[in-house]
Amino acid sequence: MTPEATAGQIVIGATAGAGAITLGSSSTTQTVNVGTGAGAPTINVATGAAGDLTIGFASSTATGLRLASRRVSLGNKLAHKDCADAACSPTVSEILDSGLFIAAASANRAFTLPTAAQTAGDGAGLVAGLPGTAAVGDTFSFVISNSGASTVTVTAGTGGTQVGNAVIGAAATKVVFCRVTSITTNSETVTCY
Repeated sequence: MTPEATAGQIVIGATAGAGAITLGSSSTTQTVNVGTGAGAPTINVATGAAGDLTIGFASSTATGLRLASRRVSLGNKLAHKDCADAACSPTVSEILDSGLFIAAASANRAFTLPTAAQTAGDGAGLVAGLPGTAAVGDTFSFVISNSGASTVTVTAGTGGTQVGNAVIGAAATKVVFCRVTSITTNSETVTCY
């Protein structure tokens, strides 16, 4: 660490050349706070002419990035789920990790969301499947594209509430946004719009 002439500024790492800086490398849970004081901090990360910024893990372990109250998954998504011309009941992983569903409905087809709650019989629900520790107000979204001549109707699973128009018309695409409304263990809930 090198104190700079600018008041309160500390430079960590070399000003030129290659190097690595590690904050929090323990195998136990750690929190690294930056700019949490009462002032109005400016935090610059990877603002050079070129470079990469990696947040999360290099493995397939679920991770998340919180921007205000929205959890965002960035990176390579799983392939889309092909619902074809049938009812579709995607898994928690398909909703949260893929987020893209393709249908070709020739008659009205149901699209049933997985349970929101984590229960002994159902395993992890949508809320427990979110990266990190879920909080009320966290959101996630997914897309349903219907190339068929009929409709697809979204139905909430256990612990879920569907608000507004839940029908994806013929040859239409819809983005569904869901918001966590309770994180009570085994009684988690979401509302989808």
